[in-house]
Amino acid sequence: MNAEARLARGAVWFYWVAGLSMLNAVLAASGQDWRMVMGMGLTEILSALPKVVTNQMGPAEITFILSGNLIISGIVAGFGYLSLKRHTWAFILGAVLYLLDAGILLLFQDWYSLAFHAYVLYKFFDGIKACFDLRKPPAPTAGPA
Repeated sequence: MNAEARLARGAVWFYWVAGLSMLNAVLAASGQDWRMVMGMGLTEILSALPKVVTNQMGPAEITFILSGNLIISGIVAGFGYLSLKRHTWAFILGAVLYLLDAGILLLFQDWYSLAFHAYVLYKFFDGIKACFDLRKPPAPTAGPA
């Protein structure tokens, strides 16, 4: 697979993570007790915080959950956008932050979500490698003899 396709396949995972984290936030705000394992640990904490602190789910708590998750998911989607534009720093920073997010899941022993994080991190690192590959100058070709 060429480097351009590998870069895109890695960067698009930022969009998936952002979207699925927002889906989890909507599920939490609607009072559902189940979630998808494909979200972020940070957004899970943010979604659970109002219920733990106030033990209720009123309009203020729902607004807190959705707006906080929207900000975090927007930042993650921004990493995806910048990564697709070949900004290597954004790819690396996004992957490092996602690795730190995996640490949250490790603390809570959320093994399924942690396994998903490992797969996505593999895709991120393949995309980062592709980003570096695209920066290399093309190999010289032999001219006519």
